[in-house]
Amino acid sequence: MIKTIVSTDLFGRSSKRPRTYWSYGSHGLLMECVASWSREDGYSIEPYGLDFSPRVADLARQRLPRWAGRIYTGNVIDWQPPRHFDFVRTELDYVPVHRQRGLVGRLLSEVVAPGGRLIVCSYGSSSRPASRAEPVGAILRGWGYEVAGETEATAPNGVVVLRVAWLST
Repeated sequence: MIKTIVSTDLFGRSSKRPRTYWSYGSHGLLMECVASWSREDGYSIEPYGLDFSPRVADLARQRLPRWAGRIYTGNVIDWQPPRHFDFVRTELDYVPVHRQRGLVGRLLSEVVAPGGRLIVCSYGSSSRPASRAEPVGAILRGWGYEVAGETEATAPNGVVVLRVAWLST
């Protein structure tokens, strides 16, 4: 399901130059998947990650020693990136509701490279009624952003379990 979304032109697969991808909440699995899927589709994504938990980041570094220097520990609210990234993935629920709009603004101005994309995801559950994917595209438009694209994935029972919206810089 997620591979199908990544295999769209969300990551600019038409580009022949290697692109960078940064994700908050990084235990390394999504870094691995995005790098692998992009290679399968004929383009290159160089992954980076940040996690709030030193223990989770350390485990990811141990599991992925080739990318150990690309896995950082910090808080997405105030972490200072060593560079800008072409694609930045986050979720709004990583910060309190009253800080979500500010998080989007900060990531766009301080983390996303010029010409890059901020990818905002929301995950839900098909079996728990209280855990539904948030309408991130509508939320971003409500804050005045122009959403460049959005997509969603549904479970076999028809429940939307993933929503993705992206902003281009």
